[in-house]
Amino acid sequence: NADGEGRAGLIGVQTAAPVMFDLFRLLPTAPPVPKPEQGFVTLPICRSTGFRPSPDCEYVDTIWGGPQSSQIPMCSWHTRILTDPTGTYRLQADCTTGLHAETRLWLVLPPAMAYYYQQHQPFYRPLPPWHPSCSSMGDQGGMDVIYPADGAQLTIPREWTGDLGKLIFTATHSDPQAKLFWSVDQSPVATTRNPHQVSIQPAPGSHELVVVDQHGNRVTRRFSVRTNSDR
Repeated sequence: NADGEGRAGLIGVQTAAPVMFDLFRLLPTAPPVPKPEQGFVTLPICRSTGFRPSPDCEYVDTIWGGPQSSQIPMCSWHTRILTDPTGTYRLQADCTTGLHAETRLWLVLPPAMAYYYQQHQPFYRPLPPWHPSCSSMGDQGGMDVIYPADGAQLTIPREWTGDLGKLIFTATHSDPQAKLFWSVDQSPVATTRNPHQVSIQPAPGSHELVVVDQHGNRVTRRFSVRTNSDR
């Protein structure tokens, strides 16, 4: 409409698309455009990451690439790990006595990258936990804070009632059974198990968020808050 308001029923799939296909049918037919080959090369890539495959990449595809394709870095996210025969537990060299160990190829992504990757790749598997007989339980897993980013300037929204809302902070841990302890400005605010999200309403000003897992690993984020009435 002339005032910019949408018109009910006048949508692309019902109005614009039929006109587009009518125009296409009026165009003269032509042979398919030949595939350009000059300057292109075939090269292998790791199917999971899109980088050049390392010896540990399990699945490799072949693609056409331009002259700069040779500069694609090599995949560093695949590694070999020791597990029990079922793949339920991870083992290491000093705790395999009496246990049958198998070598497996595993895609190991940093926690923040894995958080987004597994949303589109349901077959992604985090590293299995250490076998109870292994001594290095303390180094199990890694974690990261997804939101907020370090140094973020955040605005607390107001609800439809006019009351101040809350901020939703999100973290991720490579151990699905991990317990995370949250604190803001050294004051505990929550303890979470997967999924790791907390809703808080910090006062305006500068703050420090600290997230610690049960092994003592910690991530710190500094952020500042203002209300939506601040200018």
